[in-house]
Amino acid sequence: MPIVRQHFSICATKLLLIMMSGSTQMGVPKTSALSTVAKTPKVIDSHLHVWANTEESKAFPYIVEPPDSLKDTSSTAALLEQMKEAGVDG
Repeated sequence: MPIVRQHFSICATKLLLIMMSGSTQMGVPKTSALSTVAKTPKVIDSHLHVWANTEESKAFPYIVEPPDSLKDTSSTAALLEQMKEAGVDG
């Protein structure tokens, strides 16, 4: 039987939960490094739209120019700064 993505995801999640619980099931010690991760969750923004700023777009021109309001406010540098200010880790 081939492993489908859903089955893999369920098994991986169960294993991660066992490891994070500090259980000694499957030989995972209670002092696992994963138990530390659970105490300090990371803030992740999983959906970004990045636009080249005015300087970057000279080297990498747009086929269709984006609205002016996006060019310099949604560049890589601008988004990294906004993420830092908002406490986003990645």
